[in-house]
Amino acid sequence: MKTLIIGTTAIILLGCAREHGGVVNASADVTRHGDEVFIGSARPWSLENKGNSVVGAYAAAMQSVGEDYTYAELMGLSATAFRYQLHEEWCPSSPHSCVGFSTCSRCSAALPFHVTGMSANRDDTGGVARIRATVKASIDRGMPVPYGSEENGLIVGYRADGDEWLCVHPYHFSAGRFVETNWPWGIAIIGEPLASPPGRDALFADSLRCAVEMFETNKIGAYFCGRTAWEQWIAVLTNDAGFASFAKNLRGTMQGNFWIYDSLVDARKAAVAYLENHSSHVAQPARGHVLNALAAYQREVAILTNECPAEIAPPPWKLKKGEQWTAEQRHTQAAVLEQAFVCETNAIANIKQVLTDL
Repeated sequence: MKTLIIGTTAIILLGCAREHGGVVNASADVTRHGDEVFIGSARPWSLENKGNSVVGAYAAAMQSVGEDYTYAELMGLSATAFRYQLHEEWCPSSPHSCVGFSTCSRCSAALPFHVTGMSANRDDTGGVARIRATVKASIDRGMPVPYGSEENGLIVGYRADGDEWLCVHPYHFSAGRFVETNWPWGIAIIGEPLASPPGRDALFADSLRCAVEMFETNKIGAYFCGRTAWEQWIAVLTNDAGFASFAKNLRGTMQGNFWIYDSLVDARKAAVAYLENHSSHVAQPARGHVLNALAAYQREVAILTNECPAEIAPPPWKLKKGEQWTAEQRHTQAAVLEQAFVCETNAIANIKQVLTDL
């Protein structure tokens, strides 16, 4: 389990940008069994190839009601597929959608529904009651509810008349539906369909503009972004003297490094699928540059996964007693990143050309 340093509330975690006001005629399977009510079509998902839990929760919710929004598509539409950032202390929160250069609101804004966020402290009796009632109503009309703290899951049912939630979560994948006993930082209520949902082509172009903006942003708060984040990461890995400050919490640094690396692979795999899916809808000459960006990200993924990520960026649990994360290992990872960074810059250059041609 990852440890994240996010001193924030649910609103930025979920990034919900819209209000709701009606009933959704969701094509979901609402099942009643004893005092349990649950949406049978809402399935658990694992972290494998779906490492971003914020996007994963929204994708699972959409698929449960028959909407064609895959994980890769929402990663792309939100621009999360093109994002890379690095906390100045390598906190594992670095890839989280809702910190630094946040893409949370972009994810909810890509949906064809009104979305609003709700949050309340656990000791706020009235606030808790309102949230429980709203969640119960959402389940009754067939729409699951994304919820989150450090990571996001999906409320798919309830029992005890709404006082207990039945959930699925990537960190409890093997459990299937389970009773969530922790109170979330917040929830996202997916409401009625939009009268005029945003078009995919317009969202695609906007996601590319965001990709360029993220790459060219230096830092937001404690998070280096884009080009600067890549350069900082490589610089620390290759500076043995400067690494001393990171070595003071070696296990934490290794954990952050591994998760950031693994999440980068996950994001760029999504970028490949997203660009491939949309390339046929783009006219020439822009299409050629979309395909060039796609090829660059494919090369980047191949470089990053030429060996198992856990070998290139070893997590702390890979160390045996008495072993260290050696300078040689860090230099090897830096060399891999330098090759991948060439592909990254090439992809962004082509995306800029796409935007010029559109």
